[in-house]
Amino acid sequence: MAYGISYGYLFDCRQRALEGRHHFVHGLTYEENNRKCSLKREAVKAWIQRYADEQGQKQPDKREVHLSDDLTIDELWDEYNESLSDADTNKKVSLSYWYKIFDQDFSEWLKIPKCNRFSQCDICASIKLLKKGLSKSQKGTHYF
Repeated sequence: MAYGISYGYLFDCRQRALEGRHHFVHGLTYEENNRKCSLKREAVKAWIQRYADEQGQKQPDKREVHLSDDLTIDELWDEYNESLSDADTNKKVSLSYWYKIFDQDFSEWLKIPKCNRFSQCDICASIKLLKKGLSKSQKGTHYF
């Protein structure tokens, strides 16, 4: 044992470094962003990007894309698995890995809102304001 780790783990780390799967910065700290992406990860990223381009709503005031408010990340994963053909079964990913990809690569700009802000009519918005106790004169400052 070397410094509390087994020789097997030590040689495994050495092998990954030699193959280029790990990139070490000074102090032997691991840098996550320099890893090579797997084919599964690249396929998932391409599929989510295409889905966001086709189904998403670009926000005029933010650099975000909103998907449908009745959609969940689990349902998106189900759609991805259904879209794969029998030949592409090697591109299937687990739900936990799907969440990891979604969180690391898309959480900055791809959102699933709780309520779609463009689907409310003026009457529904007025009722919502009245429920909050706001007067119509305050409507301009607090529309939603």
